[in-house]
Amino acid sequence: MDQVFAGWYGGLGVELMALGKPVICYVREEDLRFIEPEMQSQLPVIRAEPGTIYRVLKECLTSHRHKLAELGALSRTYVERWHDPLRTAASLKEAYETAVRKRNQ
Repeated sequence: MDQVFAGWYGGLGVELMALGKPVICYVREEDLRFIEPEMQSQLPVIRAEPGTIYRVLKECLTSHRHKLAELGALSRTYVERWHDPLRTAASLKEAYETAVRKRNQ
């Protein structure tokens, strides 16, 4: 389980997904507009809020237990696609270079 109050998964969630573990967290729906539609559709987290965490955990451990291994595999794939450090660094480098070019114009 990762962030239940913040509205998005954090570093612990990424690390757990990289290990192929399912993650439970609160995802604020209105924040989904900030990410690519493909990333939205692949987001493998189990969603819960403070008021639903007991029910969600109970479902995960009982009636949905058989889905956890598959969700873990999807989580690993998601991290490889969306949290690749080389890709992230290249994107950040490009953003900085663009900002510097605009400033120097």
